[in-house]
Amino acid sequence: MALRYIGSVVRPYESHGRLLVGDVQSYVAELPEGTVLHIGYSPTFTRSFILRSSGRNAHGLIFGVDSLTTPEAVQELKSMGVFVDEGLLRSLGRVKYFADEIIGCSVANHATGEVLGTITDVWEMPASDVWAMEYHGAEIPIPVVDEYIKNVDIANKRVEIYVMPGLLELAKGDDNDERDDE
Repeated sequence: MALRYIGSVVRPYESHGRLLVGDVQSYVAELPEGTVLHIGYSPTFTRSFILRSSGRNAHGLIFGVDSLTTPEAVQELKSMGVFVDEGLLRSLGRVKYFADEIIGCSVANHATGEVLGTITDVWEMPASDVWAMEYHGAEIPIPVVDEYIKNVDIANKRVEIYVMPGLLELAKGDDNDERDDE
């Protein structure tokens, strides 16, 4: 079973042994009751808890879990990561692929099949993620929206994109830049 980080324990929430989870990954909303949460400093070193309630507020997710009945018990988990089974996240339909699966994928022009470059980074942005593609020594941003991302084949590490006009010219830079950076 592969575990994925979904956030970290910030502090106890109110007085019933519930915990506030912050730094919540964009693909995580509420989780179903009965979900096994793995809490620890890494996926290898965790304790397992059964989720009995899940909610959200402006600061993150609020989880009630079995065997945590006091704020003091939650306080012992402060700053630890919360991990869940990758298969569960996929089955909930909120994630098709994870950032580490995208990095290293080749990028091809959907219309021609020409390989353009490689995804080197994933930037999580408020509106949508952006994939950074290495193209002829330059970093080209690709917005992760259906209009531009046409096919993602994780098994073959290949992404096909619509090449919007001007996209590849970003690699050339602007030799006529008249800004005064001094």
